[in-house]
Formats: sequence, C-alpha cells, structure tokens
Amino acid sequence: MYSLTSANKYYLYQGFIRMNLGINGLYKL
Repeated sequence: MYSLTSANKYYLYQGFIRMNLGINGLYKL
C-alpha cells in the first residue's frame, strides 16, 4: 500500500478544507 507522508497528508487536508469553504461560500451568496 502507498503510505502518505505527514507533509502530503497536511497538504491534502488543507486542500479539502479550502474546497469545502469555497463551496459553503458559494451557497451563502
């Protein structure tokens, strides 16, 4: 199995949060 490094996990996590915030922001408009 491919194991993500802590750096990659942090990057993916930040990207996921930003994506959700962007979607939530569009719905609030």
